Amino acid sequence: MTRKFPVKESDVLERAETLATGLEANPELFPHPPAPALKIRELVKQCQAGLDAATAAKAAYREAVEGKDERFAELEGWMKKDFRYGEDAVDYDPAKLERIGWHTRHAPKALVPPGQVRSLTIKAQGEGWLDLSWRDPADGGKVATFRIECREPGNETWDLVEIAMEHQARLSNQARGKKLEFCVLAANKAGEGEPSNTVMVVL
Repeated sequence: MTRKFPVKESDVLERAETLATGLEANPELFPHPPAPALKIRELVKQCQAGLDAATAAKAAYREAVEGKDERFAELEGWMKKDFRYGEDAVDYDPAKLERIGWHTRHAPKALVPPGQVRSLTIKAQGEGWLDLSWRDPADGGKVATFRIECREPGNETWDLVEIAMEHQARLSNQARGKKLEFCVLAANKAGEGEPSNTVMVVL
């Protein structure tokens, strides 16, 4: 048997039981131990009771924490509903909202169309294709998509070529040998902004 003293509490209890049994069975070898078998067994019983109490306390603590978290979650949920109700009831009036301990938020702004796309340029071109790039509008609502449109010079009607999400696009399979004008418009659910500057190309 190893001489290393056990570390785990369960191993300590097991070793203590072996010790008590050995002392009881071999009084001729160990006639006057500092702690006789009876004392060892009593201490084992007390330690086991302490372990049981600690286990029960841990379970009770976890249950208490879970209950506390549930109650806080319910309280916070109802408080938020009351604050939202208060915002609507007093039309976001900060002085009136202060009476219920809430700081005003800005009333949601209505979505407006984006402004005019800026700095449309042709970055590269080849037979039947070209690369366009542009910059966001300086004003207006948030951009959702960009509409790339094309026409032949002199036509009043623009045709949609592609919808882009980024600030650049490659347009392929374009008509060759013709003058073409391109522009880009920013759009969102509220509508479209003004067309960008026009660029002209012959592919």
